[in-house]
Amino acid sequence: MLLLPWMGLYLLCLLFTLPAWSEPMIRVAVEEAASKVSVTGQEMSLTSRGGQGDTKPKRTLPGRSVLHFSVQEKLVRWEGGEAEELTLTSAKGKTLQVGEKHFPGFLQLRVNDRKLVVINHLPLERYLEGVVSHELPTSWPLEILKAQAVLSRTFALQRMQQNKQRPYDLKATILDQVYGGHTTATSVRQAVADTQGLVLVHRGSPIEAFFHSCCGGKTELPQNVWRNELPYYASVTCPYCAEAPDFFWEYRLSRTELLSRLRPSFPELRRLYDLSIAERTPANRNRTIKVKAHFKHQLMIPGDQFRALLGYFNLKSTWFKVFHTEEEIQFLGSGSGHGVGLCQWGGRAMAELGKDFRQILAFYFPGVSVSVVAR
Repeated sequence: MLLLPWMGLYLLCLLFTLPAWSEPMIRVAVEEAASKVSVTGQEMSLTSRGGQGDTKPKRTLPGRSVLHFSVQEKLVRWEGGEAEELTLTSAKGKTLQVGEKHFPGFLQLRVNDRKLVVINHLPLERYLEGVVSHELPTSWPLEILKAQAVLSRTFALQRMQQNKQRPYDLKATILDQVYGGHTTATSVRQAVADTQGLVLVHRGSPIEAFFHSCCGGKTELPQNVWRNELPYYASVTCPYCAEAPDFFWEYRLSRTELLSRLRPSFPELRRLYDLSIAERTPANRNRTIKVKAHFKHQLMIPGDQFRALLGYFNLKSTWFKVFHTEEEIQFLGSGSGHGVGLCQWGGRAMAELGKDFRQILAFYFPGVSVSVVAR
């Protein structure tokens, strides 16, 4: 019994030595090249910097209002004047609406290359709610939503570290993570709250976290997609995603259409004599595509570049075979996405089998651990 007070003191000391999660603010470009933008808010406040807006740098509009913004040379223009930069906030607890999307936090408007850039500043966890609800169906099992929350948090923190000196940390599109603003999905909010501050780490730092829809049976190494080797990744055989709608897929197009897709990048390509796979990765994806443009001339196109030229939604992955006739090219493939990291459909199946988010992440990321990173 005399040991119990010491045990309590020991546990208390241990608690205070664990990393503390201090939630940061994140900057997300929700519009990058708009000519005009309309913002709706409740009791909106505007703070301007530079330009004619400086005559009254801060003002608050009563009730619900809509403001229309455009570009005047290097300035943001609206009914109240012009400014180099504008910050918009709404009444406490209210969102700001741009198009059909509602954004928590505040918006910053600026001009880049004579186009409007709209940057949403908000707490990281609120951002994650708007990511998970768009990267996965909100009706999916809670444990895969949690796994996605950990991955998306890891991805965001890594980008924040990488882009400190830039106007924003990441984009709201598939080029980074799809962010759709405020969500009311209780399952997503719970997934984010239950994993608060948790990230995937390697040697104490957040990893570059990647995920995709369906791996087609085996995940890929990043160096086989983007040429950057990350030692904490592994190619794992995945028996879980066979029920995914894009586990098998087909895409057809004419030879003429194929030429029109390739010519902007390869203007020397005038005719198409042959198309074949030159090299595959160990995971069986296409590393290099050989295009024979002439009997004595051929192009060697990296698989990811070839997929981009034909369209990511057409060639759903680089795991495919090629069949062709005199008029048409047929692609028969498997999986959807680049194949690196978490297979979302595989993770869903694992969750349905009773695996928790830590087990899901451990399966697809065997070289890393789940931890809180202190900031």
